[in-house]
Amino acid sequence: MQRDDAYNTHDRALEFLRTRYVADKTLESAKDSEDIQIAIAVEEIGDGETRVVLRVQTDNEATWRAIDEMRGAGVVPKDAQVEYIGRMYGLGPQDAVSPIQPGVSCAPEIGPSGTIGCFARRGDVPFLVSANHVIAQENNGVVGADGVVQPLAGAFGVRTIAVLHDFEPLSTVGGNAMDGAIARLTINDIDPRLFSGRRIATVRPTTTLVSGNRVFKFGQMSGEREGIVLSTISNISLEMRFGTYAFDLHIEVSSPADRPFSIAGDSGALVYDEMDRAVGILIGGNQSTRSYVTPIERVLGRFELTLM
Repeated sequence: MQRDDAYNTHDRALEFLRTRYVADKTLESAKDSEDIQIAIAVEEIGDGETRVVLRVQTDNEATWRAIDEMRGAGVVPKDAQVEYIGRMYGLGPQDAVSPIQPGVSCAPEIGPSGTIGCFARRGDVPFLVSANHVIAQENNGVVGADGVVQPLAGAFGVRTIAVLHDFEPLSTVGGNAMDGAIARLTINDIDPRLFSGRRIATVRPTTTLVSGNRVFKFGQMSGEREGIVLSTISNISLEMRFGTYAFDLHIEVSSPADRPFSIAGDSGALVYDEMDRAVGILIGGNQSTRSYVTPIERVLGRFELTLM
């Protein structure tokens, strides 16, 4: 549809939602409207074409009934795309969240925070996946004893969400194959979708990556950012809290200096491609034009895990 038509549709749909499902919230007959969260988006798709898309944040019967009513009343096209995006927050590095999702902050019981990369399982046992230098403190964590907290120690609402289970030791001599660690989850309120609403459930083999491929990550400090695969790189040294470590056969990602792919606090975040396939775990960079990523298939293989 044309741009003006799309915005007119947007206005009608918004008025319909607010009149029927917001203004009437106090009515007994509309109690379930409190669980309805539908956003209206206008997408510019090029060549003068525009479309209206529904972004759904509540996955329940009341929400889908509301969408059917909107279509039936003609306030949105019957073929309007519907995308589930989940709950959204104004997230800072010290915000406690529930349910716990990949992309939010986590930290050892004593130490700075990083990012939960993803959830994975071995059999029926669920694990949190992040970087060694985030949840295992560069080999200083005690397996089976040290807790992982969210968001970080001392923050309002902090709680223990997992216990350190295993990590690949980092070495200051020679090249490291990964910066990875896992913690066994001790809570039940988890959501495997990224905090941005994406569901990353499949893995892209590293061998299929080529220079110029677009990749993304969602980190607790910078949110979702886009970068470009630059190379597979070896002997790249990263300075961390307790040492400097070289990494081999890692993914190098480039980004504009004014919109870096990663910044401090994003370590451990999951990196994925345009088809929502997992690519790797962010481990570091210069907070500007370069970021470095451990391939996810290497991490999952080392810890014998499958993505949730």
